[in-house]
Amino acid sequence: MSFHKKCNITENIFLLPIPPYSPGLNPAEKIWQWMKGKIAMKIYDTLADLNQKTLVRIPSPKLLRNLTSKIIFCKFDKENKLRT
Repeated sequence: MSFHKKCNITENIFLLPIPPYSPGLNPAEKIWQWMKGKIAMKIYDTLADLNQKTLVRIPSPKLLRNLTSKIIFCKFDKENKLRT
């Protein structure tokens, strides 16, 4: 289901349809994947210990930009058809 039913778009901008569930196109999913890799398969004594270790591992703004900039953008022609 789409949230936006109608919008005004300027001449030089066009919308590209993406699947409703697209974790590869969602920057937050990249951050969660990185975070899970840092804390997975480790034993923590308490929930407070896990919380503390997690907060310490929150990536810097520079790393966040790097994680989210790796999203793959496809090239489309004017008819919104994927170019190969």
